[in-house]
Amino acid sequence: MINQTANYLFADIIKAFAQRLPHCNIEAWYGTFDYNMNELPANVTLQQGPVYNRESFTKRFGSWWAFYKWMKDRIKQEDLTNTKFFFVSNPPLFVFTPGIEKMQYACLIYDLYPDVLSGFKGGFVKDVFVKRWQRRNRKVLPHAQRIFTIGEGLKQAIQQYLPAAEKDKVRLIPVWNKATEATQASLRDFKKEWGLEGKHIILYSGNLGLTHPLEFLIELAKKLSVHPEWQVVIVGNGGKKVQLQALAAGMDNVTLKDPVPFADLPNLLSTATWGYVTLDTAATNSSVPSKTFNLLASGIPVLAMVNESSEIARLLDKYNAGIYFKENEIDHTVDKILRTSAAQHDAYASNAVNCSKDFTSQLADGFVDHWIKQDVPQLH
Repeated sequence: MINQTANYLFADIIKAFAQRLPHCNIEAWYGTFDYNMNELPANVTLQQGPVYNRESFTKRFGSWWAFYKWMKDRIKQEDLTNTKFFFVSNPPLFVFTPGIEKMQYACLIYDLYPDVLSGFKGGFVKDVFVKRWQRRNRKVLPHAQRIFTIGEGLKQAIQQYLPAAEKDKVRLIPVWNKATEATQASLRDFKKEWGLEGKHIILYSGNLGLTHPLEFLIELAKKLSVHPEWQVVIVGNGGKKVQLQALAAGMDNVTLKDPVPFADLPNLLSTATWGYVTLDTAATNSSVPSKTFNLLASGIPVLAMVNESSEIARLLDKYNAGIYFKENEIDHTVDKILRTSAAQHDAYASNAVNCSKDFTSQLADGFVDHWIKQDVPQLH
């Protein structure tokens, strides 16, 4: 089971396989694992490879490449007859593994490459990699025993790489919220710590990636600057952080902070009046921000800058757990935020919690049921 940037989602999937298939030896290959690994079952062994670097696209791709080479070398040492591989699209380079078509494997696609790069302003990436990557997807993905993904839009995008006879092998299993019982020990008061007491906070916590249009969050802050009770808080690292710092220079109502430990995440989320999520509008069907489900589980209404056809928009429409907008609707959105009454906000929060009850770790069993248990013969 291979995932360079592992967290509670990967841990829950590992536990599902280990508990449902006790006769199997489970190996987890990772770069970073944001989880208490002592809680993993006894039949799981861990192998650590190169760590993911989010600082810039060059470093990001370089760390992908380092993990890919490490993974490829380890695969050479495996008995392919009696081994099944579960690739997570972190890094997405797994499709370039030599001889992968002859391996027994499934994959979980969180972000569909090269499609997700469609909004990236880089001629080199676009011209050199994209067409080759698309050809590789068309060659490799049809050979997967099962393809998992997390949203209907992503499912449809993946199916475009498959012949008609193979489209049914794509299974949708939504992201779920994290278990909170292991994180109750944190005592941090972020509002007090960061001097934000008495503020209404729009919070973004996550990767500050190059394909994430977070500059529009700064535009929101500019529109809210005449309302001193509002503060935009951005927590994370990534290739766009320097740009965001430059855009927010001199703005008193924007706070940028480094990531907080996983154990402190519930405390951080509890500071938010609105939890901000966003997608590059050119990649609507190629990615789903998983942080949405943790916001919902924490009873935080979602403020999303996404297209109306995105998974997040569909979710918010279904559960009425927040609002979404496009980049040309910032003025209208600020007005809507300011006009949201306490009662309306409480209704959004209640709906968010109810929504999260449909997205729990029990969903991880679906990876076993739809691959090993149902469609693929048992290992011998």
